[in-house]
Amino acid sequence: MKFKIQIILDDEQGQTKVEDVIRLDKNVNDQGYCAGLSLQESKQVLKILQQKIVLFEAQAYTNTYRACPCCHKQRL
Repeated sequence: MKFKIQIILDDEQGQTKVEDVIRLDKNVNDQGYCAGLSLQESKQVLKILQQKIVLFEAQAYTNTYRACPCCHKQRL
């Protein structure tokens, strides 16, 4: 079986972004089928999710505070 894990982000502007996180290919091994994720796979999924979520949050924070609070001009 092949699995694809995605993040679907609905932002405040009403835009939807879909980004692939990881693709997993779960095969039957010599001892039979292994259900669920292995510890290594789950750590890999969590690591990638953390990276992508923090990146989205950092971009949103940066965009929110891009304008100068005094003159309201956009900072570069």
